[in-house]
Amino acid sequence: MNARRHAVIRTAALVLPLAACGPRPPGPVRFEPVPESSGLRFRHELPGGALDNLPKSAMGGFAVVDCDRDGDADILCVNGGWHPTLAGAPRPERPAKTRLLRNLGGMRFEDATDAAGLDVTGFGMGACVGDADGDGIADVLVSCYGAPVLLRGRGDGTFEDVTKASGIAAPFAAGAAFLDHDRDGDLDVFIGQYVDIEQSSGGMDHSAMGTFPGPMAYKGQPAYLWRNRGDGTFEDATAAAGLGKPGKAMGVSAFDADGDGWADVYVANDSGPNFLWRNRGDGTFTESAAILGVAVGREAEDRASMGTTLADLDGDGAEELLSPDTRGGVVYQRRKNGWTDRAGDWGIAGFGQNLVGWTHTALDADRDGVTDLLLVHGDIRTLTPQPTFLLRGIAGGAAPKFEKLTDVTGAPLLASAGRAAIACDLDDDGREDLLVSSLDGKLAAFRNVTEGGSAVRVRLAGRGKNALAIGAVVAGRVRTAHGERTLVRRVASSDGYLCAPDLRLHFGTAGEPLRDVTVRWPDGTTTTHGTLAADSVTTLRQ
Repeated sequence: MNARRHAVIRTAALVLPLAACGPRPPGPVRFEPVPESSGLRFRHELPGGALDNLPKSAMGGFAVVDCDRDGDADILCVNGGWHPTLAGAPRPERPAKTRLLRNLGGMRFEDATDAAGLDVTGFGMGACVGDADGDGIADVLVSCYGAPVLLRGRGDGTFEDVTKASGIAAPFAAGAAFLDHDRDGDLDVFIGQYVDIEQSSGGMDHSAMGTFPGPMAYKGQPAYLWRNRGDGTFEDATAAAGLGKPGKAMGVSAFDADGDGWADVYVANDSGPNFLWRNRGDGTFTESAAILGVAVGREAEDRASMGTTLADLDGDGAEELLSPDTRGGVVYQRRKNGWTDRAGDWGIAGFGQNLVGWTHTALDADRDGVTDLLLVHGDIRTLTPQPTFLLRGIAGGAAPKFEKLTDVTGAPLLASAGRAAIACDLDDDGREDLLVSSLDGKLAAFRNVTEGGSAVRVRLAGRGKNALAIGAVVAGRVRTAHGERTLVRRVASSDGYLCAPDLRLHFGTAGEPLRDVTVRWPDGTTTTHGTLAADSVTTLRQ
């Protein structure tokens, strides 16, 4: 691992004086397209070369993962691959591979697919990141139609396909996440399944007429829960956990939705009520989305939900749950006894009207301590481009507000059959860059060159078999031009639409330190870490 950017705090307190000059104002938000000459080159390929069925429309995820442990963000790009049921026969001589772009530093990349030993040619959907075998090295689960693929990271930039040995399986894996559902110290796997493509629902497809049936034409499928035996192999705990209710899963997020200290699972369902699998703490789950207020939108109608993102939009230290759809999306705000949709109140829903939303990506583009959003859209049945919007968060009022930026190079001008997006620091300069995937299109990258502001960057080192600290939450207070705010970030296995985010956490702090820092670890314990200086990079250990 690079020693150049990892200071380690081993004690609970490191107190630094507050900046005397006050918050540092940001400059205009600016992103520049990363050229293909950087080596960041990947084009998603549709199986069979045509968009002619629903599963092909739902592709497009990818993973940010430090596969060689050098501190940089590498990118695992999930490709379309092939499957005889959905892509036609015969099998092509060279099916499209899932590819690895290794980060060389300085916004330079190389295709390391073959060097990494990767030969994933299945009908790929997306990916999530965790540590299946507890060795402290990131592993990747690639969700696919037919069978998911579990790639064991060796820590040297190479992977081993351990799917068969692990025991993990699912007919149509879509959104998935690693989580410690039983708090025994190792990571289990939740796999949401999309439609049963071979079984008609028997009802009419009420979605827009097009070249192939939409999700309402098919029956849903139940999720899978794979319990880790502690050695990197898994047993099917689905029935014992009570996860028999069928859905049409797309995005999946694992987090504590009810504040009881146990990891719950939110499932964004396509064309039906969303699920919130509430963890009882005894190995079983209860579907409680309607009770907690996250099953439908504010007007109590089913949504065609796509991705799912957790982000604190109003700076109160509690995350909102965002899920885009075909009606502008929902933004569930945590309340005392559940969640309430604020997408309309906060002006977010209006940006996606008459578009198909796939992911709402949270970031702090100008590092002012206020959350911004990237909204990615794409048509379901065609490759007709739809716009991507960058929204700048505005604080200071009774509720957060957002303005669409139109003068940012690249990002808001991007129009494609958009699917997934992740914000991460690709060049290690303390600014969050953007990656946006397109169906049957190029992976677009945008370098953040916004001046001003500052960032506190944090890595977490857990103990035991969850050394990656998947599920941990970091919170701290910062003084900004908009007043005092509490910032919160989590270490997540999955984010947005079928993506795995960077495990490094990024706090925009407007030139100020991050104070009263706390970490809530996946096992339920909490540690305090005093103050972290502006523009610092820190590892916090459990």
